[in-house]
Amino acid sequence: MGKKKAIGLVMMLLLSTLLFAGCSKESVYVPVTENTIEVTEEGRLIGYIVEPFEKEYYDITELETMVRSEIDEYNSAKQELVTEAGRVPILVEKVMMAEDGSKKAVVALNFQNAAVCADYTGREIFLGTVAEAKTAGYELENKLTAVKGGEALAGEKIQKEEGKQILILEDAVSVRVTGKVQYLSANAKQTAEGFVNCTADEELKYIIYK
Repeated sequence: MGKKKAIGLVMMLLLSTLLFAGCSKESVYVPVTENTIEVTEEGRLIGYIVEPFEKEYYDITELETMVRSEIDEYNSAKQELVTEAGRVPILVEKVMMAEDGSKKAVVALNFQNAAVCADYTGREIFLGTVAEAKTAGYELENKLTAVKGGEALAGEKIQKEEGKQILILEDAVSVRVTGKVQYLSANAKQTAEGFVNCTADEELKYIIYK
């Protein structure tokens, strides 16, 4: 995932072998091998940060402890970003070694909404309907093509798709959504494993799904 705060902070923590974690009651974790964003059915974003963790003196428990401290501090300062009663901006789903046997650590952060994710990472991200994206000022004309057939999304076709979900993101990451991907921008490619590869650049990527 991310950069400014997330990757910058977490990479620093990883390299200094400090971090934290805690699991929410709802497990949304999926095995990943690279920096990934997953969109849940509830509209939350799970950011997976995957980084080398190979030194003998690195301690995953210490990493977990430090992450929890950093996220607690963030949550205390940014509670206004969450409107639902009893929710906190970020939950830590996992801090663990990668399941593929590589010497990498995986940190999974559960962002309660796109505003939290954007604030924490310092990267632009939008999640909502196509209609909401248009209202927010995103220009969609000829920005996406159909996964099947390759037809450009333009004109009246955009209006017909207004009720579908769209994810717009700046980060160069792998993406997994809960629905069926229907349209993608040119810098996003669907993979055989069911992910969308958005690692080509750090320009905005567009994914429409239902």
